[in-house]
Amino acid sequence: MFGERLATALATWPDHRPAVVDEEHTPPRVMTFGELRVAIRQYRRRLAALGVGPGHLVPILARQTPESVAVICALLLEGAAFCFLSERFSPHDRRWLIERMDPVGVLVDEFGAGLLTDDDRAAFPPIRVRPGGLDLSEGRVRTGSAAFPGIAEAHFSSGSTGRPKAVLGTRRGLEHFADVQIAGSGITARDRLLCIVGFGSNLGLVQIFTALFTGAALHLSRARGKELGDVIKRSGITGLGGATPMWTAELAARADDEPLFGDVPTLRYIFTGELHMPRSRLRQLFARLPGVRVFEIYGQAEIRQMTHFPINAPEHRHRIDSVGRAVEGSALFIASDEQTLAPVGTVGEIAHTGPGIMHGYLGQPELAATQLRTHRAFPGQTVVYTGDLGYQDANGYVYIKSRGSRVITLDDGNRVWPTEVESALAASPRVVDAVAVGVRVDGRTAVAVAVLARAGVEAAELRRELVRVLPAAAVPAHIAIWPELPVTLNGKPAVTQIASMLAAEIDGA
Repeated sequence: MFGERLATALATWPDHRPAVVDEEHTPPRVMTFGELRVAIRQYRRRLAALGVGPGHLVPILARQTPESVAVICALLLEGAAFCFLSERFSPHDRRWLIERMDPVGVLVDEFGAGLLTDDDRAAFPPIRVRPGGLDLSEGRVRTGSAAFPGIAEAHFSSGSTGRPKAVLGTRRGLEHFADVQIAGSGITARDRLLCIVGFGSNLGLVQIFTALFTGAALHLSRARGKELGDVIKRSGITGLGGATPMWTAELAARADDEPLFGDVPTLRYIFTGELHMPRSRLRQLFARLPGVRVFEIYGQAEIRQMTHFPINAPEHRHRIDSVGRAVEGSALFIASDEQTLAPVGTVGEIAHTGPGIMHGYLGQPELAATQLRTHRAFPGQTVVYTGDLGYQDANGYVYIKSRGSRVITLDDGNRVWPTEVESALAASPRVVDAVAVGVRVDGRTAVAVAVLARAGVEAAELRRELVRVLPAAAVPAHIAIWPELPVTLNGKPAVTQIASMLAAEIDGA
């Protein structure tokens, strides 16, 4: 059981051992395992007094600090679940999510309390998270709903729409996710893990438990650029992870031949995930992190993790185009439909079954029903159909072609893979990022692309480069160079918005 394992892990490590380190303080503020245990006991007593117990889902609106880690552990040990809300959510979206949790109140720090509206406070009393306890200073505690048994947390997927979807993750799935990280990356008590990703995302929250289960120190930071390198060097960080857009930005912020974080001899691994990274950019990452193992995590919020692929390991050099194969205890396959598996090498929809699959979406059961289905090859098991198109080789390694909804079908029936166009552009050192979509131009469907590039780059230059490497049908009819690309709340390219903006730009030309 997840709760028993967490309790055992917390009791295992010596009192003086660093558990959580807040790198946002100068000097960094350390909470030892002894202090963490005390904080968790204090929070558990107060949560129980407020009526929080099994099946409750409690929202947290706070900075990522040692106290927020302690209150997360306290909730889980009480049998409840947590949902770490992003400060970037609109008041409307945040209220919609909280209403569907129907909680006793909202756990906040001083920062989070300032984001609540008066209506929020009246409906869902803020419960202040302070060192030493919880303070219900406004209003009266609500009874709250206990409708979420077996749930560990709700994390977020915005996809390309920008609207947050809360994915209900199970306790078994969270434990499996942590175990995959621990085994795949060889994490031990000697490691110092740096979390620079929000606890509301898969990549952020899993680092809490990989650290606690192994006794590794968990360091928390919002640093980017040179400051991120300084944190890694100063604290002897051994591992960190981030989403593809973050790595893209880090690569773009430095000269082409400059090591990503300078001299960081302790750093032994990183992982990247959430979006498929163009292979040319992945090679840049290898070159600028010499001696560092790079793991590509192919997953979705609904599935947590499908692969944990050491993509720059010598034995995988010939598989640079792959995202890996299924993690232990799960299955990853290519479906032609719900009855048939696609033959080896044939493109179909990538599907997955395993312990990491979500329970559903918060407040959206009809949407969950479209995602949680079955397949004849896996009787009795729930299957998630990812919406990604790809193929599998004879050894089970998966190769992504495109997001199914993003495939561009031309008027003559030919298909263009947006990732093919984006990868060709990413091969240019002058291109920071690019998003290719299908638009209507002069009454026909054509390819258009929005590009974030270094100063001085012109669309005509990029088109000449693309003509040399792409099939004629895939060469964009319109290339727009923008100062920035719109992104969703999770930092992913806002594809739907980008397509609308490109169409408007073309119409106005």
